[in-house]
Amino acid sequence: MLAQPRRKGGARLKRTSGSGPDEHRAASISSNSLSFPVTQAGLVELLAKGDQGTQCLSVTLHAPEYAASPRLAASPCPPGSDFVQTQDPQAFAGLPFWTSEYVGLGPYKIDRWEPGAFLEGSAFAGHALGKPAIDRLRLLFISDPNTVLANMLSGEAHYVSESILYTEEGLTLERQWAPTNGGMVLYAPVTFRITLIQSRPDAAAPPAMLDLRVRRALAHGMDSVSAFEATTAGKGLLMYSLTPPTKDYYSTVDGAIAKYPYDARSVARLLEEAGTVKGSDGFVVGTDGEPFTVEVASDGGSVFERENAVLVEGLRRAGIDAISHIVPVAQLRNNEARALLSGLSTGGLGTPRYDKFASAAVAGPENRWQGANRGGWANAEFDRIWEAYGGMLDRSERAQQAAQMERIFTESVAAIPHYFSPAATAHVASLEGPVTAQTPDAGRGIHRVWDWRWRS
Repeated sequence: MLAQPRRKGGARLKRTSGSGPDEHRAASISSNSLSFPVTQAGLVELLAKGDQGTQCLSVTLHAPEYAASPRLAASPCPPGSDFVQTQDPQAFAGLPFWTSEYVGLGPYKIDRWEPGAFLEGSAFAGHALGKPAIDRLRLLFISDPNTVLANMLSGEAHYVSESILYTEEGLTLERQWAPTNGGMVLYAPVTFRITLIQSRPDAAAPPAMLDLRVRRALAHGMDSVSAFEATTAGKGLLMYSLTPPTKDYYSTVDGAIAKYPYDARSVARLLEEAGTVKGSDGFVVGTDGEPFTVEVASDGGSVFERENAVLVEGLRRAGIDAISHIVPVAQLRNNEARALLSGLSTGGLGTPRYDKFASAAVAGPENRWQGANRGGWANAEFDRIWEAYGGMLDRSERAQQAAQMERIFTESVAAIPHYFSPAATAHVASLEGPVTAQTPDAGRGIHRVWDWRWRS
């Protein structure tokens, strides 16, 4: 589905292109005129500007494949053109264009909009993929999972999108619907869970975590499978790398990576090689004679805290004195504090991409602690391959480069991947057509709403 909104209330657009093998292309665009599927660190620079009341988004693409992007070529604004409207920034943001007057080419046109409550739409006969089979649609905005469950079970709602219900709510719907075949629950692996290891010498505690043997021991001591079962009921997707098993090139990656299954004996062997000894309490003692205590941090919430408890218990079973640390909400909002957590830190990473572990993405004072690489891991060879990868178009070459990055990532234990926890979507049995994402970076199921229909 393509949308080409009206060019109303726009900012300034400029495009320039360079030349040669390292061609760069820059664009200053209004957000309603063009979008780029590019978010890789080092390939895109974003800068909000204000010039005589004009709001501008500056996007610089540092990769040859984007210089010839079909999206860039198909821009409604030709190269060298300026579309300028001087306006107060706050007034610009409040234009009805962005809300009630927005015009697109989607499958439904808006008939009524009650902000914060619902949207009502009718089927658009001119939709490029055909008029939707369902004539009218009402979208409810509900953030409370229990209210969503009540609406689905009562029949007041017929479909729930991602990011509201998760495994526990999905299992509740399955149990409630089972006697009557009242509906179907679908699970999408969308939330990547990973443990970051503090790699900054001035922040790591204990300092022995900087030793590769210790990092590998920690990886062997984290019981990802038990945490997976405890939090996803097997509905998620186990991970051993940054590349999901659903990717078509996963076999290439899988043959290159190091894996660290839960194994207490491997933990003991690696820690002994690193110079630690077993103390009288059964836990290892550092080379300095001090207790080898590792803090395992996690976000709050029942599911995350359950995950944290399983991972901590696994480390302790393997002889590592691990302690739980549930990060306060205020600290979660403090990027510097999160980046400087001293030990292990388990959390979500969004879509797992290689750029999130490039040196350029390391969070630090120079980028106001905004980098995605919060653990501070850096590897020059990884960076070199990443830079080359960004300029490749051949799929087989990209797969080989991805495998090499994954090899370095796993052999160095840059972080410890666990699994994708699922979001649940659900629909009543009388509704046919809803699907859900089968890969973490796929679109939401509601994006195919034009293909839904009522069962006869």
